[in-house]
Amino acid sequence: MPSLITTIKDPGDIQNFLKKEEIDADKVIILAKEDLCDELHVEKEGYEVQCLKGDFHTILMEIKTLFDKIKSPFFIAGETDLDIYVTYYLTQFKPTIPFYALDKGEPIMLPTSGSRGFVSTKKKILEILDKKDDITSKYIQDNLNKTLSAKSKRKPYSQSTIYQYLHDLENMGLVNVEIKRNKKYSLNTRGTQFMELLK
Repeated sequence: MPSLITTIKDPGDIQNFLKKEEIDADKVIILAKEDLCDELHVEKEGYEVQCLKGDFHTILMEIKTLFDKIKSPFFIAGETDLDIYVTYYLTQFKPTIPFYALDKGEPIMLPTSGSRGFVSTKKKILEILDKKDDITSKYIQDNLNKTLSAKSKRKPYSQSTIYQYLHDLENMGLVNVEIKRNKKYSLNTRGTQFMELLK
């Protein structure tokens, strides 16, 4: 039986959704940020409130832990700022989990696509950075190209492709860049936390 994870705070609205979609949920977990947890008192069997605390990456890790431990989860967005966290997590890492949003009180299913997810090459770059600090893009390029087998139809990684991936990772705040003679890249604390999401 599926379990509902939602940011909708009103149990009545949740019940209406479940009835309309003819879903019998085993459990309902209401997500709330720490500052709203004290206001939520749900006294309905099978319902629980999960309080999320910390910065963006800490909350993402809590969301990952929750979705990993539930057998058949699905999610309904409830028009809160916490939806950004869950939406990001689902679209990047779990695009197969059913995802609903409310539009004027009516539930609509939103298909998510894995094609815009966190690509495996970025993950490999983070893994290389996790093993060694202060490395050049050339070092990363050489290491990635070593992983390509002789049977692989993929072309070797170009320097410009590696630069683009590193630029994306830098913009995400996951790597530090130090410019000496050449740019040197290192995984930072956020990057280390993010690696946990990829496991």
